[in-house]
Amino acid sequence: MKKQFLLMLISLFWATIAFGQLQGVVEVNPTDPVYPTLSAAIDSLNNQGVGDGGVTITVAPGNPQTAPAGGYVITASGDISKQIIIDGNDNIVTAFSPQDEGKINDAIFKIIGGDWITIKNFVMMENPANTITTASSNNMTEFGVALFYATPDDGPQNCSIIGNTITLGGPYQNTFGIYANSRHTATAMTSGADITSLDGAFNNLQILNNTISNVNMGVVLVGSATGDYMARNIIVNGNNITYGYTGTFSSYYSVSGTVNGILANNVLNVTINNNKLTSDNTVTAGTLRGIYHY
Repeated sequence: MKKQFLLMLISLFWATIAFGQLQGVVEVNPTDPVYPTLSAAIDSLNNQGVGDGGVTITVAPGNPQTAPAGGYVITASGDISKQIIIDGNDNIVTAFSPQDEGKINDAIFKIIGGDWITIKNFVMMENPANTITTASSNNMTEFGVALFYATPDDGPQNCSIIGNTITLGGPYQNTFGIYANSRHTATAMTSGADITSLDGAFNNLQILNNTISNVNMGVVLVGSATGDYMARNIIVNGNNITYGYTGTFSSYYSVSGTVNGILANNVLNVTINNNKLTSDNTVTAGTLRGIYHY
């Protein structure tokens, strides 16, 4: 009887861990029965939410990860007192291979409508097995980190992308280090579907101290065409970006046809400073710019 009672207590303990809100420090470790992978931790975060005081999901040292097909998708939201921090601890995250044929919305991380999320200290890399670059049949990864709205009035707000190294498949035309766009959904990159309120924008976004290379475009920020709904209070500071391979990328909605290290379209109160921009400039076609704000 005592053994049965003990087993019941153990089962209840693990159920509490597995199904309660995430809070405090959660370590991703292959020996952990609940969070052996980053995917498991993010799935739990999305399903269970974040508890009082917020949560820091940290990947144990020497614990490289492989992103799921299409990328890690973060939909959970925190608030100012319950922030979500995902700390890679300088571990490598390799993109999935092969990505679905012909899709142009694959990422390593996607934030879809989530608030108060920080992604930091990851080494994000394209999978070397992904080599098909023709857009209609590609198996490549388009974004290191992408931010999209969940609904036209529920966008990713108060998010920070800090201290990451992002290296994608440079010669592939549709490579963007960090990308946020309020004018299309998370799945249809070339069709217009603008947000319908300021709550749908990517307000208060910080992009700080990242190293981005082997991309066609470094940072792309596209706000709403409606003045009252334009994303605002954006900081892009201290990033080292190597970019510029070709001018023939797909027609991402409202993204300029020029090649840019940093593009900011329809964003207000944006601060862009102390960034180092270096163009590969070997096969770039058309207009090449460092920073383009319009």
